[in-house]
Amino acid sequence: MAWAVTVERQDRLNGLYRFVVMPLYMFSSTFFPVGQLPVWARPLAACSPLYQGVEPGLAGPAALVERNLVIHRHTWYLLLAEIFEPLRYLLSTGLGIGALVGRVPGLGDPSVRYVEFVAPALLATAAMNGAMNETTFTVFGKLKLLRTYDSILATPLRARDVAVGEVLWALLRGTAVTVVFGTAAMALALRRLERTLTR
Repeated sequence: MAWAVTVERQDRLNGLYRFVVMPLYMFSSTFFPVGQLPVWARPLAACSPLYQGVEPGLAGPAALVERNLVIHRHTWYLLLAEIFEPLRYLLSTGLGIGALVGRVPGLGDPSVRYVEFVAPALLATAAMNGAMNETTFTVFGKLKLLRTYDSILATPLRARDVAVGEVLWALLRGTAVTVVFGTAAMALALRRLERTLTR
């Protein structure tokens, strides 16, 4: 940038672009994987500073997780729906049917309320559904319908990076659903406990 300020004619910048910048791009795995270069040209990639930033290494799966975060930033309401579904079941089944069922036999305690009995199962279901929805329907759509993986594999990411990144994203999404549902269930339980203690 400092050199560009001193240049008086544009043709000198064009020369810099053609003879310095373009070769850096060509040997950096920006347009195609380095493995597709001729054998004699592959060592040139290691000399390119762009190669160090483009070649994913361990950052490949993290790049895919970041991509999914950016995409889902605009579709946050889908994650919200996954959180409210088990909460709805907890309120309708746990409290609604729980009023009819009453108390059920517990393991250590002689009996527990039905809502306390069903909440751990709903927590496990929320975790499973949060990860499973992402690894079944979404992966199928990206693979067969949208062909998203074709575009992703045209970048320096490898198939292993995509697989690990999708698994990490599914775990992150399942964890988020579980933490929010667990927090809401605990808040309901604490509220119930507070009402019981103040009587």
